[in-house]
Amino acid sequence: MNWIIDSIIATFGGAIYTSFLKLSQSSYDATSVVSFVLFLSFIFYYITGGYYNLVKNFETWGFISGITFGLTTYFFNKALSLVNNPGIPSSIVRSQVVLTFFVSLFLFNEKFSWKKFAPILVIIFGCLITVYPNLKSFDAKNMEWIYLTIIAGICTTGNDITSKLSLNKIANKQFLVLQMLAASLTNIILQFFTNKTVGLQKLSKDKKKKSSKI
Repeated sequence: MNWIIDSIIATFGGAIYTSFLKLSQSSYDATSVVSFVLFLSFIFYYITGGYYNLVKNFETWGFISGITFGLTTYFFNKALSLVNNPGIPSSIVRSQVVLTFFVSLFLFNEKFSWKKFAPILVIIFGCLITVYPNLKSFDAKNMEWIYLTIIAGICTTGNDITSKLSLNKIANKQFLVLQMLAASLTNIILQFFTNKTVGLQKLSKDKKKKSSKI
């Protein structure tokens, strides 16, 4: 039952992380914030994990998981920058759990069970009811954030699957080092090709003013 406690803690952590990203976007470039946070996470796990030889401790699925995690944070953060309430894309992206559920059935040879699937539907239905009033107020011409959220959800499913495949082979601390390394590298590369910058970048006064209107 420890996984339930861990999941509850992760839920609170996810809410704090999402709020932090949204708040930071009023002063810093959104892409640079994610790159910076993921790189700090990698440094933390690298120092505390004890897996210092990255070549020796390399594992393919763990690294791929980091890439998908990096893409998830990139597209999700882009979606957050286009909305006022970060809870809306957060709720929608969780609908990817359905995709993860069915992909897992094929990859891990599990049998379909309504006892497992019904609670997932209840959660998704609850999320949709919560965000529906807010969705009605959005301008149909400014719905780019929805596409970004859907892409983030698909990447999340990829991360779920590859994480499971990796954790079947290596220890959790080793996995976290590899995942954060790949995730940070992914976002650093995306930041460079998107903004031609590396590292945490403050917004100009014009961009701060534009961000405050969202």
